[in-house]
Amino acid sequence: MTTPGAGGGPSPLRLGGLGLIGVAVVAAVIGLASTATSGDQPTAVPSADASNDTTPPAVEPPPPAPPAEPLPTEPLPTEPLPTDAAGLPVPSVTEP
Repeated sequence: MTTPGAGGGPSPLRLGGLGLIGVAVVAAVIGLASTATSGDQPTAVPSADASNDTTPPAVEPPPPAPPAEPLPTEPLPTEPLPTDAAGLPVPSVTEP
């Protein structure tokens, strides 16, 4: 049998993972300690008793918006586009 060679030290990924686990453990301990010392009580579920109804009154919706003005239905005047010998449109060139 052969013996395994030296690992060359701990892997940076392994050290990073152990560091993150350590941070999580510390955060969990701090969270539990702060909850235990603050006396935070869980919120009670409200009962379905009708005498304890605290719903706000209904709010009326805003009035409807006025109708938009209709778009003009008359067609826009167009001039025929200039075309070349193959019938393709020629781009307009404006001279300065």
